[in-house]
Amino acid sequence: MIRFINIKDQIDRDGTAFAWYDTVTDRFLQFDGDQVWNSVAEFMLSFQKDEANFYKAERFLKLIPEEFNK
Repeated sequence: MIRFINIKDQIDRDGTAFAWYDTVTDRFLQFDGDQVWNSVAEFMLSFQKDEANFYKAERFLKLIPEEFNK
């Protein structure tokens, strides 16, 4: 199962950082070399550029809380 990990304020005060964790493999996911993103747009750029990516974007986008879509 893929989990949205809210890490805002952990890296940067008033930040909006987030990551993805796969409970099956017990690892943080990486797309195009990145494991942490500061916006949905930044995540989508990494997601789309990653040639090894086999996931569908909708699987992730529906898990992102509204506060991160501003």
